[in-house]
Amino acid sequence: MYAHRVETTVNETGTIRLGALPFVPGDKVEIIIFKREAADII
Repeated sequence: MYAHRVETTVNETGTIRLGALPFVPGDKVEIIIFKREAADII
């Protein structure tokens, strides 16, 4: 399995946008979302 990490922020409409991913059209992917806590931020 190939993993790719992206950090983003939920926008005012409650959605996120992922762009510039290293996958090709047709690739099947699994999305897992973790909420970052203030202590997690470096």
